[in-house]
Amino acid sequence: MLATFESTSPAGSPAHIVAGALAHLATHLESGCPRAARLAALLLDRLAADGDADAELRHHAEDLAAALQRAVGSPS
Repeated sequence: MLATFESTSPAGSPAHIVAGALAHLATHLESGCPRAARLAALLLDRLAADGDADAELRHHAEDLAAALQRAVGSPS
């Protein structure tokens, strides 16, 4: 089970989005849950489109989102 924590980052900030994506990714890796992978990919896509995020972070977020989408496919 994943620990919960109080974030000091404002909701919707790049750090908050990364934290959520990592939590869903960890759930997917631990359980194989495709829904968790899709949720992580959605958050990573959101991060990739966030102009306030660092360009390198956006690039890596886009790459990881694409890899997750290829791995689990699109919802039916």
